[in-house]
Amino acid sequence: MKNNKVFYPAIFTNDGDAYNVQFIDVPEAITFGETLDEAFKYAQDALGLALFDKEEIPEPRTLNSDIKLSEGKQIVLVNLDLQEYRSKMNHKTVKKNTTIQNI
Repeated sequence: MKNNKVFYPAIFTNDGDAYNVQFIDVPEAITFGETLDEAFKYAQDALGLALFDKEEIPEPRTLNSDIKLSEGKQIVLVNLDLQEYRSKMNHKTVKKNTTIQNI
């Protein structure tokens, strides 16, 4: 069985009012939160949405890579179980027709 747990480094930027989050290796996954906890939770969701339907997911870089950060930014490793996320979000719509007797 393939391991579906992924770990991606994200840049959390504190702008005073909120934490903005962007993933280095998954540029389409962008979010924010008013607190660090909220930003982390939304980061997991943004990562899941970005990787939800991809068969080939991008290789995450290591934390040892040369990532230059300016003032107020920090790297946070965000984890996600892709299999669990996909099963939670995979809601199929089924169309059903019903006949009602006219009285």
